[in-house]
Order: sequence, then structure tokens, then C-alpha cells
Amino acid sequence: MQKQEYESYYLRDFIYFALKGWRRIIIFALVGAILFTGIASLRNRDLGNNEIADGEVIAKTGVTLTDQELKAVNDYVVKSNIGVLRYLNRLTYLQNSANTLAERLSNSIYLSLDPEAQLVGSFDLVVKMQNITNENTETIEQRHSLLSLEYLKSVRSSVFFTELEKVSGTNINAANLRELVLVSMKADKSIHFEISAPDMTVLQRLCEAIRKYIVVEVGSQIIYPYTHNIEFSDTVYDTVKNPVIMERRLQFENDLNKISNEITVVTAEYEQVLDDVLVEETEKAIERKAINLAEQELIEKSERAQASLSLYAAGGLIIGVLVAVLWNFYRGSSSGKLLHAENFSRRSGLLFINEIFVAEQDKNRRKRLAFALDQRIERFYLKEKVRNTVSFDEAVSYAVSVIDGLSAGRAKENEQIVALAADDRAVSLALGRINQGAEHSKKKFSLLPLEKDAGRISVIEAIKAADSVIIFVRPRQTELEDVLRSLEIIQELNKPILGLISVEEIL
Repeated sequence: MQKQEYESYYLRDFIYFALKGWRRIIIFALVGAILFTGIASLRNRDLGNNEIADGEVIAKTGVTLTDQELKAVNDYVVKSNIGVLRYLNRLTYLQNSANTLAERLSNSIYLSLDPEAQLVGSFDLVVKMQNITNENTETIEQRHSLLSLEYLKSVRSSVFFTELEKVSGTNINAANLRELVLVSMKADKSIHFEISAPDMTVLQRLCEAIRKYIVVEVGSQIIYPYTHNIEFSDTVYDTVKNPVIMERRLQFENDLNKISNEITVVTAEYEQVLDDVLVEETEKAIERKAINLAEQELIEKSERAQASLSLYAAGGLIIGVLVAVLWNFYRGSSSGKLLHAENFSRRSGLLFINEIFVAEQDKNRRKRLAFALDQRIERFYLKEKVRNTVSFDEAVSYAVSVIDGLSAGRAKENEQIVALAADDRAVSLALGRINQGAEHSKKKFSLLPLEKDAGRISVIEAIKAADSVIIFVRPRQTELEDVLRSLEIIQELNKPILGLISVEEIL
């Protein structure tokens, strides 16, 4: 019969084959990872050589700027370049001046008056001192001068024109009122008012509003506490020619034209300077972008190379593991070892007496590297058997009782039973304990182990001299071919086989 007919493999067997060779898996995985990493390194050895010259990154060609990048360059030039800023500031100043002149020409009431018939109203504000303390004339004159100057200061202030805008009822703003109302001090310390207006009604309202405001508001704001009175005199309304209006209007127009021409010239110069600077800065920006893109591309290539090293290493690791696992499968399934003693007994027609578990006998094995891992793998594989097993003494007693019963049926005293087994400390221990148990049994029998290193002839002679045979096997240790050969010899010698005992060594 073929060996395959006596042995079957289960999923647990293949898992055991794979895990048992874990050292081979680690070695193959490391070799695969190193080998594939080396291949990746060779592929990447010239990476970046074409992008670097004299230790510097070569700029990428064909680079252009996007609209957003061009706008950023333009904004940078406009905000940072000194030459451009100088022209911009000059243009801003000229534009503001032109706007001011244009606004004056458009909105000035004074410039809109008829220079051939200007309506003018005038009057004097006279400050009269009251000498109630009989001060000397010089003191009175000084006080009079101070009061007149204080009134002059008040009617020339921005507050005066702002308040006049509110109370005049003419809808003329303070800026125009400042042009229409001229205030001066005469030699006699009286304050002369000269008011212009587009029509007589407005002129009269302005004059009346000024006099009223001076009496009600200005008089109460004077800081000097000198006793005095104020009077308004020499009120005159007249129509006069005033060529100054036309002269000022022409002057404003000429100034506006001059500024406009200067704006045109400065704008052209500004645009030329801006174009030159933009061309220069754009070229620099393109160069920077080209270098940045080249550096980024080099970084990406380097990152891809690093990733490829990791991927190749992982691939080599996986392939190494797969090769090692397949190799372990092959070695385990083709080793010719007996795996399942009970299945072998059933298929070969032998009586499976029992399985005896023996504690690990080789103490030196515990000193091996990663012995704990080997122990876990063995216990995982034998998990079902260990769960249902009995103690060593109980297993030996059971084997003795079975052998005793089988021998009793043969009705032969002191039956000699040869134990076919390889030289093994675990088997020797089990065999010795069975022999000890046989000495106390009702029917005496003895198990005779084969001599160490017994040859084929010695085995045949031992079987001839024995009355019967018991086969001891060590799962995963005993060669299946040796057991089959022994069975053939026993059959040829016509010796009865009492059964088969399996001895497992628990790490």
C-alpha cells in the first residue's frame, strides 16, 4: 500500500507545518525584504541626477504664471517698489490737487458771482470801552486792542462759519461762507465785514445773521472781562465791479490744466517704470516658480522612491513569508512522518490501545532561543488531545490493563512481547513504566524494547523470539515507512500484533 493511504492531512496540520517553521519564515522574510529593497535601491540610484547640476537644482523649463500669480506680482510691485511708490505718491498728490481745484470751480459761490456786478454788503463792528474804574488812557487802549483782537479771532474761526451756516438760512456751506465773508481790522481797531452774495436777499440775510450771532454768541465767549459795548456802523449795500473774481477763476482753470498735463506726463512715466519693474519681477517670479517646481518634483520623486522602498520591502517580506510557508507545507507533508497514530491504526487494521503523554525529557531544549514560542505552537497543535487526555500514570495503567487483557486471551504464561519503537527517551520512559506495571498484573508479561541502533536482522530475530508485538510510535517523529516495513516483516513472520501505542511529548 502507498503511504498516502495511511495518512490524511487536516487544516490544523498545515497550520502546524507553517508555524513550526517560524524561524525559516523570519529568515525568508528578511531575505526577501533585503533582496527587494536592494532591487528598489538599484532602480532609484539615478533618481534626481538629471535635475541637479553643480549641487543646485536645475530650473524647470516652460513655466508660466497664472493670472492669480501675475496679480500677486503686480500687487507686490505696487506696494513695495520704491520707484513705483514715488510715482504713485506723486500721482495721488496731483490727483487730489486736481480734484480740489475742480471742486472749487464747480461748487464755489464766490467764483460764480458776476465780476461786472458783484453784490457787496459791508459794516463795521465797533468795540466801545467803558471806563468805570477811572483807568488811564493807555490802559484803556490796551484793553480795547485786546478785545478787538479777540472779536477778530472769533469771527475768523471755523466755529464761527460752521454756526453761521446753521443760522443763516441760506443753504450756503461753511467753506463757501469763508470765501463770501471777508473780515479785517481797521486802523481804529474796528472790525470791518465785507459780504458777497448771489442776490440781495441772501446778502441781507447773511449780514443780519452775522450781526445777530456776534451779539448773542460771540460776545458771551470773549475771555476778557473788560466792560464794553459793541455797535454796528456804516452798513452799506452796493454793486461793484470785481475783476479779481474772473482772475481767480482763470487762475484756477490754468492751474487745473497744468496739473492735468502733469498728471498725463507722470502717468506715462509711471506706466513705463511699472512695466519695466513688472517685467523684471515677473522674470524673477517665473525663475523662482521654476526652481520651486523642480525642487517639488525632486521631493515628490524622493518621496515616491522612499515609498517604493517601503513597498518593495513589504512585497519582499510577503513573498518571503509565502515562500517560507509553502516550503514549510512541502517539508511537512513530504517528510514521511507519522502524524495521526489513531488514523493509522484504523486504516492498517491495528488496535489503537491509547495515547500516553510524557513530560518533555530534553531539558536542554528549554535553553533554545524562543523555546516559549515553540511550546505554544506545540500546545496549539495538541490542544484537542491535551484537553481530553488523562495523567501519565492513568494512561500507563490503562495500557497495562489492555495488554494484560490481550495476553490473557492467549493463555500463555510469561508472554514475551517485543516493543517495536525507535530509540527515544519519551518512549523509553513510557515503556519502563508499562514494564513496572506489568510486574504487578495478574498475568505476567514483559515488554522487550529493541536494542539501540538495532539493524534489520536484529529486528527480525527479536520478532521471531517474541510471542507478540506492540508498536510504539511518536507522532511527527516516527517514520511512516519504517512502521510499514515493520508491519510487513511481522506479517511475514506470522506474529500477532497486540496493538499500537502513541507516545506524545508535551513541551
